Amino acid sequence: MPAVRENIAAFGGDPHDITISGQSSGAIHVGMLLTAPSA
Repeated sequence: MPAVRENIAAFGGDPHDITISGQSSGAIHVGMLLTAPSA
C-alpha cells in the first residue's frame, strides 16, 4: 500500500481515499492487507 499511496496522485487518485476489493482469493489478500501494520 505505501507504493500505491506514493504514486496514486500521478493517476488522478487521492492518496487519503483508497478503496481495495477482491473476489475469491483476492478477498483473502484484501483481508491480509487490512491486518498488515505497514498497509
